[in-house]
Amino acid sequence: MSAGSYSQVVITRDAAKNVIGYVNGAQQFSFADSSDEAVISANDRLKFFRDNTSGSNTGEASPGAVSRIRIYDYVLSAAEVLALEPVPVTYDVTITRIGLGGGAMTGSGTFNSGETVTVAAYPDTGSIFSSWGGDCSGLSNPGTLLIDGNKNCTADFSMAPVNAVCGSANGQTLSAVPTSGLCNAGTATLVSGTGPWTWTCSGLYGGTNASCSASAQTYSITVSKSGTGSGTVTGAGTYNNGQTVTVSATADSSSVFSGWSGDCSGNVSPTTVLVNGIKTCTAAFTLKTYTITPGAGPEGKLLCTHTTVNHGSSTTCIITPFPGYQVEDVKVNGVSADRSEPKHRITIFLGDIFNQSYLAIEGTGDGKLEIYNIGSDCTITASFTIKKYNLTTTKTGSGTVTVSPPGISCGTDCFSYNKNQRVTVSAKTEKDNIFTGWSGECSGTGICMVTMDADTNIGANFVAAAPVISVTPDGPHDFGNVRIGRLKTKTLKITNNGTGNLRITSIEIDGTDSGMFSKRSGTAIIKPGKSSNLKIMFKPKATGQKTATLIINSNDPNHPVIETQLGGTGKLK
Repeated sequence: MSAGSYSQVVITRDAAKNVIGYVNGAQQFSFADSSDEAVISANDRLKFFRDNTSGSNTGEASPGAVSRIRIYDYVLSAAEVLALEPVPVTYDVTITRIGLGGGAMTGSGTFNSGETVTVAAYPDTGSIFSSWGGDCSGLSNPGTLLIDGNKNCTADFSMAPVNAVCGSANGQTLSAVPTSGLCNAGTATLVSGTGPWTWTCSGLYGGTNASCSASAQTYSITVSKSGTGSGTVTGAGTYNNGQTVTVSATADSSSVFSGWSGDCSGNVSPTTVLVNGIKTCTAAFTLKTYTITPGAGPEGKLLCTHTTVNHGSSTTCIITPFPGYQVEDVKVNGVSADRSEPKHRITIFLGDIFNQSYLAIEGTGDGKLEIYNIGSDCTITASFTIKKYNLTTTKTGSGTVTVSPPGISCGTDCFSYNKNQRVTVSAKTEKDNIFTGWSGECSGTGICMVTMDADTNIGANFVAAAPVISVTPDGPHDFGNVRIGRLKTKTLKITNNGTGNLRITSIEIDGTDSGMFSKRSGTAIIKPGKSSNLKIMFKPKATGQKTATLIINSNDPNHPVIETQLGGTGKLK
């Protein structure tokens, strides 16, 4: 027999006291019952099945229990024992509660094998049934369990979700951080700062959260500007009660910050303001002032209309050179003015940066200097030199213009000379060019002499030298009738009517009968105005009219190729 399970035990005893024992229909033992162990005793006990695990007569191997006893009044055969109703098999079902929640379960106990048992979970108030575990599974409640062995099940109970709810402080306008009335349900996160305030009420056991907020009492700060200067201010806006706000005033490069008025005080920027009501602050800015200091050399004078000016203002200075002198240079804060434009002003940009400055003298009189957009103290000095005039040369074409003496450079092809100084100007041609003459204050083609009593402009004109070819007499050239084997000659003249050397690069005779004509050329390079002879010979080899083309190639840019026709007639006599 197996421990912990039911077994069917059958004992038979015949008249001869033979005992046979069966377990679950199978014979297990037999013996002769000489001591009458398998009979009912006088006190109505079946001694063979007695529970003798205690007392003086113990013999069982382990404790057990007898479920039922049947007594037959005859001896069962082995086949009849086997046909008896089998012993039912039973199993235990145990259900254990787990989880944070509470509740009760039904369905535990002992059940026959193959039986279907209903198990159910009943959560307490505030709890929910979550799921089955162990030998039970799924979410169905109640559920079913097939009994095919001992079963151990768990019923998981969890706490029911609690949705969070904002408290009475939600949506209020407060003067201080809220410390109560944060949540009606749920737990609140930390609330701090000067507001506006936000916090979250967190739900319990998976419940939803609630977002809550409260506004802070606010006041406005206005920051404005005053005064003759300019600048920028910051800090204006709306702020929470009790907040400390920084306001600042920054002067532009033209101005200085003078101080605060209104709800701000002092002359320090930035400064702070405690927000406990509406605040108004005013920043004063004042334009910077600068000093104008004029000065001049002993050969003239410089006077300015103002010696003190506001930032961005202008002043006018008059520069007067004494007789026989002219302005050499004007410096503003040590930087020379630019004479490249015919305007009477010097521009000083903000921050003492010189970007565009001009100076000019009106004839032989006074020079007028305008200084505007002044952005710094200005020291203006004028220096003078002996009166000078500029000689400017220009040229067309390729060549060289030379001035002697060279003078002082005043720019490209510009030279400065003292008044009444004598200057020699000459022109030199380059290769393959010719000088055609002067323009401006000089004329002709020779060396030019000028006296510098005014600004002078002289132009030199060069042109490229070019040959011009001509061939005489004009073609076509007919040799007439010539006996076969005899030679007849004609002479052509090649003339250069141009200004450059004429280069004869080749002379060719072409055509079907070119073999009956020949040539003998002269000079390959013909100078301007010169000529060279070209001899053409005709020697017929057969009778009849014979023709060819004379081709002359040269460096004449307009007529690089000249062609003329040659002809003659061959005769027997």
